[in-house]
Amino acid sequence: MVDHGHTVTLSAFLPGTQAADIATSLQLPLISLSVADPASMIVFYAGTPGAFVDVAADLTHALGLSPPSTGPITAPAAEPTVDQGSP
Repeated sequence: MVDHGHTVTLSAFLPGTQAADIATSLQLPLISLSVADPASMIVFYAGTPGAFVDVAADLTHALGLSPPSTGPITAPAAEPTVDQGSP
């Protein structure tokens, strides 16, 4: 998310999740839902390939967006950094 020109990153993964566990992702720009900064987005991650195919199609239709291959909803997004926190 971008707030007043500053990038803010929030993430939550189940304990023990590794970057290699993530098989797919869905990136949704928040500008599609609100008056957020155009660079603001939410990224969903899943361990099952194709997990977001239906939700991407539904969001594309419901929000009147371009198809995922050419529009603002994309998959996959960049590989996440999974922080295991401090011991």
